[in-house]
Amino acid sequence: MQFQTLTTLLALAASALAHPAAPSAAQTGEVQLLYPVSDAVKPGAQTAVQVTLCTGLDFGGTCYKYLTPIGYCSTFGANEFSRMNDRASSIATDGDACTFFKAINCQGDHITSNLNYDLNDSPPGGAFNRAISSWLC
Repeated sequence: MQFQTLTTLLALAASALAHPAAPSAAQTGEVQLLYPVSDAVKPGAQTAVQVTLCTGLDFGGTCYKYLTPIGYCSTFGANEFSRMNDRASSIATDGDACTFFKAINCQGDHITSNLNYDLNDSPPGGAFNRAISSWLC
C-alpha cells in the first residue's frame, strides 16, 4: 500500500514538472483580431480561450494573458507587439487546443497545443521558441 502511494505521488510530481503551471500574476494583454477564420460558434459553446504567453521558460520573464475569441486569427495588441512578437518561450491555453504560428497571419509553420508548454521543447529542436507571431483557438 505504501509503495503504491509513493509511486502515485512520484508520477504526479513528474507530471507537474513536465507541464509547469501558468503564472497567475500575468498582465492582461490586448488581442488584435486579424480576421475571423470561422463564424460557426454554437449556442452555449465557449466563445473565448485565455492564452498566456511568457518571454521566459517555465513561465518566467514577462507574461501576458490574452482573452482570445474562438475562430479568430489573433496577434499581440499594439501596446505589447514589440515586446512579445517572436519572444514567447512559454505558452498556456488552460487545456483548450490552440494553434500557434510563426507568421502574423495564422499561416505557414505552426504547432498545436492544449498544454502548458515550454517552446524550447517544441519539435523540431525548439523551432518555435521565440518565434510565435499569431494564434488561432
